[in-house]
Amino acid sequence: DKRRGGTLYPRPRCQKKRKKRYGTHERRGQLPNKVSIEERPAIVERRERLGDWEPDTIIGKGHKQAIVSLTERKSRLSLISKVKTKGADEVEEAVLALLEPLTEQVHTITSDNGK
Repeated sequence: DKRRGGTLYPRPRCQKKRKKRYGTHERRGQLPNKVSIEERPAIVERRERLGDWEPDTIIGKGHKQAIVSLTERKSRLSLISKVKTKGADEVEEAVLALLEPLTEQVHTITSDNGK
């Protein structure tokens, strides 16, 4: 169209997708003193004994409340508790309350360092 003297070339029907240049990097930072989950003991990795637990949190609507879950690696037993806030203190209290009846059977608690 441009070579023939037309006027449509400044307004093409399909435009190129624009590359998003800003805001694509991780904004939540790094965890200090983070230890990789691959560095846990081999006996935990093989699921040979009872008492090795993995915690996780599920954040609720509005990012206020959360569900704390603990899963035992060998038996797949899950313990679940709801917390009002996702703060470290309240999550720690929930984990301790869930594991209190099982203190004799707890060997390790391994988190996956999720953010």
